[in-house]
Amino acid sequence: MRDTLCFSTFDPLFSDAPSVCDLCRKEPSVFQFSSATSDTDQQSAKGFCCAGCAGFLLGKLERAESLAWAEEEASVRAEGTDPSELHKRRMAAFGNKSRA
Repeated sequence: MRDTLCFSTFDPLFSDAPSVCDLCRKEPSVFQFSSATSDTDQQSAKGFCCAGCAGFLLGKLERAESLAWAEEEASVRAEGTDPSELHKRRMAAFGNKSRA
């Protein structure tokens, strides 16, 4: 499975973007976003968001990827293969975030 998250800017004068974030409905929208999962090859979400919600979406993607790397490391370990290189890379990238 491969998740994607894309952000882009938009011209507030020549766009039909909403004035508030589609996610929190409080802050001004500043980015257009779309997310998808390769399992379905379809967009799972699309809209406009504020900077805070953009950070939330990116954090959600990071946590999912961290968990996937941790599961891969456990699978390698269960197969009896040394996962040290994968572990070092995961710790450098995410620290202990896979536990959260």
